[in-house]
Amino acid sequence: MSKRFFIILLISLLPIIANAQPRIFHDATGYEFKLNKPARRIISLAPNLTEIIFAAGAGKYLVGVSSFSDYPPEAKKLPIVANFNNLDMEKIVNLHPDLVIAWQGGNQPKQLNRLRKLGIPVYIASFCKITDIPKNMLVVGELADTDKVANKAANKFTQTYLYLKHNCLRKKPVTVFYELSWQPLMTLNERSLVGQVIDLCGGRNIFAATSTLVPHVNLANVLAADPQLIFVSDQAGAGDNAIKIWNDYRQLTATKKHHVFVVDSNMLERYGPRILQGAKTVCAYIDLVRRDDKV
Repeated sequence: MSKRFFIILLISLLPIIANAQPRIFHDATGYEFKLNKPARRIISLAPNLTEIIFAAGAGKYLVGVSSFSDYPPEAKKLPIVANFNNLDMEKIVNLHPDLVIAWQGGNQPKQLNRLRKLGIPVYIASFCKITDIPKNMLVVGELADTDKVANKAANKFTQTYLYLKHNCLRKKPVTVFYELSWQPLMTLNERSLVGQVIDLCGGRNIFAATSTLVPHVNLANVLAADPQLIFVSDQAGAGDNAIKIWNDYRQLTATKKHHVFVVDSNMLERYGPRILQGAKTVCAYIDLVRRDDKV
């Protein structure tokens, strides 16, 4: 074998050699773990993570998901191994995962530590801002070696986000109330994902400053604030009934102007790739109010 041929062969094998090397990762909590090869049997422990994993090109490597992982449609065919409160340890172990992806604050640390003690690598993702969504797409791309797809998805997400942000700059604010549930009457503050979307679209959440992320509110306070626009989560038992409920309060500007709309909670209350579809809907309704009210 000539020296030149050997060098060419070595260069051609470099990507394979690089991929064969163990890689060290750190999750959002600072936990360090090692993957000897790209993840090929992944379990997702939250619906938003399932969506992110698919968006990052690693959906084909999913072997188990949490309940309510209903998007994309392929996710519904996968075994359910967890719900919000519990992990089915037996099911998880029997699926022989080489990586479990969890959500900080959404999965119980004790249960995740049990998985680690069983030798299963666990990556905990964190979400505080909309921009954490593309960041976690990129991480999944690294974990599963689907960087090309993940980079493309993250870039597209970021460009759309920046477009919406720029498009709503300097527009006059529209006061908004978001009904998360009717009984009890609950909403979301400015730190919530929904609150961030309202702000992105140039809305002004009437309960933005509440200290609680998901506050119980008094109907009298909603009436006093007199929002120009009311959004009702479809999880609030919504549909036409929700609009009829608000129609009883004819003194409200939103009711008088017919600015009460039901929105898809899966596109607004999940830290997932579809949040920008939900944001486009919110922005469109807010622009509608601006046109109708000439603001």
